[in-house]
Amino acid sequence: MIEALVFVLIGILAAPLFWPKVPSSILFLALPFLFFLRARWIKAIGFTVMSDLMDAAMIGCCLQALGIEFGFLEWCAVLVAINLAILIPSPGNLGTLEAGAVFGLHAFGVDKTSALAFAILYRAAHTLPIAMAYALTLAAKGKTRFETASLC
Repeated sequence: MIEALVFVLIGILAAPLFWPKVPSSILFLALPFLFFLRARWIKAIGFTVMSDLMDAAMIGCCLQALGIEFGFLEWCAVLVAINLAILIPSPGNLGTLEAGAVFGLHAFGVDKTSALAFAILYRAAHTLPIAMAYALTLAAKGKTRFETASLC
């Protein structure tokens, strides 16, 4: 993951060196725009890496809650297995997330029942806070789920 980030950053930062010759007036006018885009890409990559690190930490917390002791690299490997599995389209990733988690953990020697328990806990840790926030928002607005299709 770190290697990919380094290659992407090098590509973004070094791209102007490999551009074909263009008139300097066009380059001068485009430079602020290109700098803005480069800054956006760097922010986007930073947020993506932070999101993946938070996801790996959530995997670590769920594994610790079940008494499964793994290190950070194993957490990242399980995250990769889950992300590869959810590439298969299914409604709400039902089944594919769990299959990826079970496969990833079973590859490290965890029995399938504990791996499935992790997968269910991991899904609950992602789903329940959002569902509770949704219910609290509806309650604060004095509406029920069936009264409105949007919160506007």
